Amino acid sequence: MTAHLLSDGILKVYDVFNALTKDADAAHDHKTHHDFLLPRNDYTLKTTADHAGIYYLARRSDILTNTTLAADPAPYRTIGAELIATDAGFNSAREYQEWADQNPTLWGNQNGYLMFSRPESFNLPASSEINLKDINDHYYALHDRVLSKELMIAQAIHIRKFIDHNPAK
Repeated sequence: MTAHLLSDGILKVYDVFNALTKDADAAHDHKTHHDFLLPRNDYTLKTTADHAGIYYLARRSDILTNTTLAADPAPYRTIGAELIATDAGFNSAREYQEWADQNPTLWGNQNGYLMFSRPESFNLPASSEINLKDINDHYYALHDRVLSKELMIAQAIHIRKFIDHNPAK
């Protein structure tokens, strides 16, 4: 992982998905620059992996200005997974998946390794359709869990330093 706080990286990823869902909400009434990424008003994705492709497209300002592009995020899934991982603070998608697998309490379930392939990773039944709001909600909760842990660790370090500098007499 890189040197910044993990919660900052998770928040960066959440902010992109949150902007997409807000733009999709606005698309019900008028055209927005992201609506070509979400052709259905219910935010439903074709596959769980599509969220990575959509993330990549949303982060590419040159693509966002070209509304003639096809709405299919499939060609961008792999590079999008890498971008989500690096924005979150990891060196690769694999490292991010391994972290989620090793930290199920923080990720939110035992299926974190499947984040780019299965809806179960986002607390949905295997047979369910996944939509962008599900992913957005998951990243919001993930940020809260990671931030809480970081604050607990910071508090413990502060207490330890206080004890070390104020020995009992």
